[in-house]
Amino acid sequence: MEAVVSTQSTGEYAKWIQNPAIWGGGIELAILSKHFNTEIHVVDTQSLRIDKFGQDLKCTDKTFIIYDGIHYDPLYDPASRETVFPVGDEEVERAAMLLASNARKAHNYTDLANFTLKCGTCGTGLAGERDARAHAKQTGHTNFQEYQ
Repeated sequence: MEAVVSTQSTGEYAKWIQNPAIWGGGIELAILSKHFNTEIHVVDTQSLRIDKFGQDLKCTDKTFIIYDGIHYDPLYDPASRETVFPVGDEEVERAAMLLASNARKAHNYTDLANFTLKCGTCGTGLAGERDARAHAKQTGHTNFQEYQ
């Protein structure tokens, strides 16, 4: 495998991603799709977009993950508890979109660009992930709480 992040060697990346405090994203989903030979469809509850990983692999199975802006959670059939479905099953995609649409209507997602945070160390109010990162870099503070 080639280094997937240009600022890190493959070994540095492997060590970094194994840290329990680090969360993966699209790169890791593409790797997992290839490893398990399963398409991974990520349904974003804020935008109602589906990002599909592994379509080029000609997989026979797919799985759905719902993304709420911060966390990825698997979707499953409540009757069977199945999380893996045949690639041709369009009904499961409709059900995933309905679930995401209902979550969106209930505002069950985190808008990383616009959510409001408060620094738990100094009390400074911040807007969005960008402000939080800048504040952390400037002050060394990393304890943030979301509020509305």
